[in-house]
Amino acid sequence: MKKLITLLLFVMIVSVNSEAQTAGRKYEHVIVSYYGIHISIDYGNNREEKFKDIMKAKSKNKYSMTDALNYMDEQGYELISSHATSPGVVTTEYYIFRREIKK
Repeated sequence: MKKLITLLLFVMIVSVNSEAQTAGRKYEHVIVSYYGIHISIDYGNNREEKFKDIMKAKSKNKYSMTDALNYMDEQGYELISSHATSPGVVTTEYYIFRREIKK
């Protein structure tokens, strides 16, 4: 009986805590990375999209980083930071966006 009560209390605490983490957030963030000719959009929570797949859905075979930046603006995101790293021959650019979470 003690084990059951302990388990129920644990489940209650975890569920309240996980709700509190998302309830207090004001923004959601996205990282767009550009490596050579590859552009990907990382939404977090193991969700990443290749920008070329988004453009194929729009029947557009050619795309650029400018297209990706405009796409993020169309989705309601604002650019808050950008930086580049160059560990090898090809530079990787990162663009960090956010948008307000509608409640």
